[in-house]
Amino acid sequence: MKRECWNAENFSEKEWAERKPGLCGGKRWLTFLPTCEEDGYAALARERGFFLIFSGLEPKADFFPVPALAVFARDRWGGFFACGTEKDFYKEKIYYITPDLACYFVAEDFRSLVRMMIFEPDWREKTGMEPEGLEESPAEMERLGMLFGLTAPEQPLAENIRRAEEIMVFENPEAAKKQYAIL
Repeated sequence: MKRECWNAENFSEKEWAERKPGLCGGKRWLTFLPTCEEDGYAALARERGFFLIFSGLEPKADFFPVPALAVFARDRWGGFFACGTEKDFYKEKIYYITPDLACYFVAEDFRSLVRMMIFEPDWREKTGMEPEGLEESPAEMERLGMLFGLTAPEQPLAENIRRAEEIMVFENPEAAKKQYAIL
């Protein structure tokens, strides 16, 4: 008998906030309001290919994670960044879904993710992706870190990247139906 799984993509905001008991699958968009000022996130987009998802501008994303994830950013290589819930977004564990639909745990929280992106630009190698070839000087990394009030980590953060075995990513809800009874 297949395990039951609610499709969170069909939930209203209220249903998502109240969460039905049991397993939920799918993606929810955690979006941001754009600003017209230059800030650290604009620099991350330009220099690291990291794009927050803005309200009303959600990209096409053909995948269905189980359990459900809140997707908040994408990158120029076709990957997506997500966390478990929108409630305490900045405190949530961060996952990276590769274009091949592999899911990796990449950071303990959002601040750690930003720090790793700034000071370890080759972190994607840990996910099996091609290295970016970003060769930046320590001064450039420090300049970008200052935009967020961050300094270089004492220990490499990319060392903590691992496959997120607890999350399965399917191409779509139909593909997930092979393993789950989607409600």
